[in-house]
Amino acid sequence: MKPSKLFSLALPDEKATINLGKNLAIMASKSDLFALIGDLGTGKTTLARSFIQHYFEKPDLEVPSPTFNLVLEYKEVMQRPPLFHYDLYRLSDPDELYELGFQESINEGIALVEWPENAGDMLPPNYLAIQLIYDEKSQGRIANFYGAPSWQTRWQRQKNIEDFLVKNLPKNYQRHPMMGDASLRNYERIESNNKTLILMNDKGREGGAVIANGKTYPEIAHITLTIEPFIGICNLLRSKGFCAPEIIDFDLDDGLILLEHLGNGKIINDDNSPINERYQLAVELLAQIHQENWSNITPVRSGISHNIPPFDPAAMLIEVELFLTWYLPRFNTANINQVDKDEFYQIWGRLIEKTQSFEQSLLLRDYHSPNIIWRDDQTGFDQIGLIDFQDAMIGPASYDVVSICNDARIDMPYELEQKLIASYVASRLKHDPTFNEKIFHESYAIMAAHRATKILGGFVRSDERDGKPAYLAYLPRMRDYLKRALQHPALGEFKTWLDKHNLLNDN
Repeated sequence: MKPSKLFSLALPDEKATINLGKNLAIMASKSDLFALIGDLGTGKTTLARSFIQHYFEKPDLEVPSPTFNLVLEYKEVMQRPPLFHYDLYRLSDPDELYELGFQESINEGIALVEWPENAGDMLPPNYLAIQLIYDEKSQGRIANFYGAPSWQTRWQRQKNIEDFLVKNLPKNYQRHPMMGDASLRNYERIESNNKTLILMNDKGREGGAVIANGKTYPEIAHITLTIEPFIGICNLLRSKGFCAPEIIDFDLDDGLILLEHLGNGKIINDDNSPINERYQLAVELLAQIHQENWSNITPVRSGISHNIPPFDPAAMLIEVELFLTWYLPRFNTANINQVDKDEFYQIWGRLIEKTQSFEQSLLLRDYHSPNIIWRDDQTGFDQIGLIDFQDAMIGPASYDVVSICNDARIDMPYELEQKLIASYVASRLKHDPTFNEKIFHESYAIMAAHRATKILGGFVRSDERDGKPAYLAYLPRMRDYLKRALQHPALGEFKTWLDKHNLLNDN
């Protein structure tokens, strides 16, 4: 079925065509297909070349025509879906697309298709068609867009972002998509007048289906669906003197925030090994955070505040439930029955009840290597920049110590983990001689087991539900972290349950 016409865009010169390719590349996501229609000389090649170069942020990337190959595949060293450039001018029969792996490439990445009319019925239903025609009156080109209404929404989103940036920046800014994370929000690096800023793009989303007590999963787990919590927590951290990014401007309705760029420094080496002294400062910073008294209400803007949620039993339980929902079906070879599952819930019910008596503080929730910026040009705790804290809660203080010491993305040697824990404890005792080290170690072990159990299920979910298989590579590491935590006597019941069902082998 031919898609409906959405809108038209005037392209008065080649620069306008190049800019269109750039904007399409910025808005592209996995499984998108862009069908480029037009006679020879209407600018399809220019548009495709601009798209590919901007998608990979390589303006000098050679983009040959795939006319004789029919398809050229681009896989760059970055966590973005691969790109497939098709030219079907020489395609004699649509069935040849099966041999080219056409459907597989759409599922795996993003497709640019020239001469899509030769594909017959092989195009997916939700593609975007861009028809380029020569306009004699203006001596330029016109791009006609055809597709589902969702494409109109996505294009309007790009226009809103451009309007937001124009309001705040000189006209010569450049937008560069950044590597994504496990969330659904997007980030861009904005270059303007030799200054780098960060754009957070989080329109907000529905919470999904109601699953318990009239609430959705994000409501129970306290996962933010808007930008308000980020702004509130950022304001709170900065008010206490911690290094969170300055907010240049924001638009609550459109879910856009323009932020200070804290830099590119890391607390890990190029081989992903920890830089010990940077990790030590990072855990000492946590000790300082946990010495503070934190209000559970923080301002967003005049008349709007954010209530920081508690890491309550319902949130803790639904997180470990991910293990049963996602990890278990993939790795269970013992056919666990409902009695076994009930025992899992009972064990975690007792453990979670115990966590409510542990020291409570502000927990940033994802305090690990990707979200800790090392700032060489600063001193003291200002060397540690904090980002990605929008899901912050009030809960067991040990949680963030676990986050940095059991980072899924790096191999944390056991000896270094113990040194970092000792540094944290020493920092706490220095300021508070009543700090109970024994209780902290119990809290640390339980929260380490909780976090690893949640993540094992969450990473399988990222693969199966969200199409992000890269996270499966972290499963062996998280299993090892869980095994470490299980050595504490407080987790004896859970260790017995896991051993009984043989669930921590590297399958």
